[in-house]
Amino acid sequence: MASDAVFGESLDEGFNYRMIATREDGVPYKLVLDAASGRVELYDLDADPNELENVAGTKAEVVRVLRPRLEDYFEGQPALSAGGPTDAETKKKLRSLGYM
Repeated sequence: MASDAVFGESLDEGFNYRMIATREDGVPYKLVLDAASGRVELYDLDADPNELENVAGTKAEVVRVLRPRLEDYFEGQPALSAGGPTDAETKKKLRSLGYM
């Protein structure tokens, strides 16, 4: 099934963020959910491409639409495992590739 959204998950040393980026009413948004605390961040990617202003408080209806989509998507996915801290050599390789 095709989707109009991009989903992502990041897990690193105590952080577990899940994300959805999609258009809602023609506006590109990115919703970020801290899976551990339940904290939600929402960014209007047209107005704020650097994701500096969390608009979740002023765009509650967008959060109400996107959060269930995000949660439904990850409900059927296997959980990520941190596998312990990242060793120095792996961090060096990740930095050289631009990931850190």
